[in-house]
Amino acid sequence: MSAQTDEIVEQDQPEGGEPVEGLAALILYTRRYAARVRGGELGSIPAMLGLIVITAVFAVVHPGFLSAYNIEALVIQAAPIIVMAMGLVFVLLLGEIDLSAGTTGGLCSAIMAVLTLRHGASWWLALIVGLLAGLLIGFGMGWLRARVGIPSFVITLATFLAFQGVTLILIGGQGAVILPDSSPLIKLENGFVPLRLGWTLLALFVIG
Repeated sequence: MSAQTDEIVEQDQPEGGEPVEGLAALILYTRRYAARVRGGELGSIPAMLGLIVITAVFAVVHPGFLSAYNIEALVIQAAPIIVMAMGLVFVLLLGEIDLSAGTTGGLCSAIMAVLTLRHGASWWLALIVGLLAGLLIGFGMGWLRARVGIPSFVITLATFLAFQGVTLILIGGQGAVILPDSSPLIKLENGFVPLRLGWTLLALFVIG
């Protein structure tokens, strides 16, 4: 543990050295967070305020922006980006950077689509292969950073450019791979989770 980390840990400990739990820990964290905000450490507050302003502007310009149908469409469109962003949180917490997350996701998606449409693979097998491809790519870049010592900026910048070319090679001259409406993946994207299952997943997410 570094000296800087030790200082942070010591600052987070209450006076007397006894750890706090439950409601007392929440109150202590809230007070210290408010103190940091007063000290100028705004954190994610500007981003949240910007999101509120953007939402308000679009809601005024177009009355249907906050409709259930549009919210559903936004969630479906943003789901892949949200999943990748959740993974990038851990990279940023380590003080690293990943410029190739988007192109890596595109490459894995292209692998899955090409296997399904052009090679007759079942959708679940193509999905597993796409996930394994992403796992191997992430492991390879992590190994180059941790073992070889190449800066993450250099690694991910190179793979950002390389994966774009590999994706174009896989897709070919068509420029896109369009799954038919009968594909189970399309039905999965456009389908709805049963109400009870949705509440169960939400409860598991909150508990986790």
